[in-house]
Amino acid sequence: MFRAHRLHVGVFLMLCFFPGRILSQDAGALSLRPGAPWPQPQQRGLDQIHELPTQRIACPVCQYPVAVPQVDRLMRRRASQGDQALPWRMHYTHRDDDLCPYPGTGKVAYQADVVVCPSCGYTNHNSRFADPLPVGGAEWVRTTLTPSLRAAEAALLGSRAAELRDDEINEFFNSQDALPDALRLEHYRTYLAAVHATPLAQARAAWLAAWAARREVAGAPKGEFLAKYYAQAQADLAKQGRRSPGLYGDIQALLGIIRRAKQARRADALPGAQDMGNRLLLAGLWDRMGFLDESETILMGLYHELRERFLRHDQDPLWSATTSRASQSQRLDELESMRTDAENEVFLRVELVRRERMLLEEAASHLRRAIAGGAFDHDPDEARFHAYLLGEFLRRSGDLPLASEWFKNLASLTPEGSPLAVAAARQLEYVGEEAGDKVNLLSALGRDGILFEKLREICAP
Repeated sequence: MFRAHRLHVGVFLMLCFFPGRILSQDAGALSLRPGAPWPQPQQRGLDQIHELPTQRIACPVCQYPVAVPQVDRLMRRRASQGDQALPWRMHYTHRDDDLCPYPGTGKVAYQADVVVCPSCGYTNHNSRFADPLPVGGAEWVRTTLTPSLRAAEAALLGSRAAELRDDEINEFFNSQDALPDALRLEHYRTYLAAVHATPLAQARAAWLAAWAARREVAGAPKGEFLAKYYAQAQADLAKQGRRSPGLYGDIQALLGIIRRAKQARRADALPGAQDMGNRLLLAGLWDRMGFLDESETILMGLYHELRERFLRHDQDPLWSATTSRASQSQRLDELESMRTDAENEVFLRVELVRRERMLLEEAASHLRRAIAGGAFDHDPDEARFHAYLLGEFLRRSGDLPLASEWFKNLASLTPEGSPLAVAAARQLEYVGEEAGDKVNLLSALGRDGILFEKLREICAP
């Protein structure tokens, strides 16, 4: 494990497609501040990736021999687990209500179906990785994806980057797990948008990118200071007897804790380090439940408090977290570094919550087009499954009127007591908790009456 240096990069790119050509536009969909930490490659995870069967395939842009995992031989899931046929392979322990998966401790977190070239940044589905690019595609990759990938790699390697040759860096990142999910999946969804992929394919790419952002928001902090107190908050929560697998194995059982914590939190309280860990944990739980506004509010409050500087160091609530036996000047340096690193990490989480909301809105838009366009006319089970996902994405992205009416119809059109009906009814409760009397169902009916007719067709016996 090595520590990333300050990161000066806006790595996510927006594209514009013209018939037969790919042209780049300005980068910067997610703006990262200096010092924003990215997940760093862990040797155990890299060793696991190295053990997976791969095939060397020449990148169609730069001809680098990319180690493409052979998905058919990877991480097969048992039918007894009842998993949906979703476009990823991951060892996971649990999922959110919209089926976002979370890897278990020490498991491979790599999204095996999406591959990035470690030399130029070209990204595509593994089964289509060697396909020829549209006219102008290679030049677009070189002028946009390549610089953003280089900046991300340098930040991940930190001081070690100066010790490695270019070919060594390329081979290091040829282990796909060495690159953050968010980077790979953002590149993937923007590529699909550029080549005008089907609405369903673009929806899947958008929600996978949103889930990658969520796992960052809900995961443990990377900086040592915040990670210490976050771990303590996790331990305190675990003592309350919540069930496994994993700390969040039963996300519904945590809802009462979340509500009580929200009600008990004093807005004017000056937080100490322990309280920071509690609030990070709480923000992650809110995000996982789909209450993104609540998550962002908590993180923004924490961010502003971390930006505070006190005239006297002994007034700073974080002073006690510095090394007591060090000299005062050393402790002051430690305090400043601690605050800056924590400030940057929390700011990144704020940006990721906002990014997740936008990506889920995009996923919902594409999925609405796919359903209305008849993408599932010949597969009722897939149609109902994606109909539920659409409602979840609508709710999580903040389109509460449409989400409310969608779940209302979904609950009434499916057999009473069925898993889908129960899940839709629970989501209706969440919409009501978020919106209260603000939901205008007539507005939703007016906007998507045709889509609701399609829902009735989908759910017909």
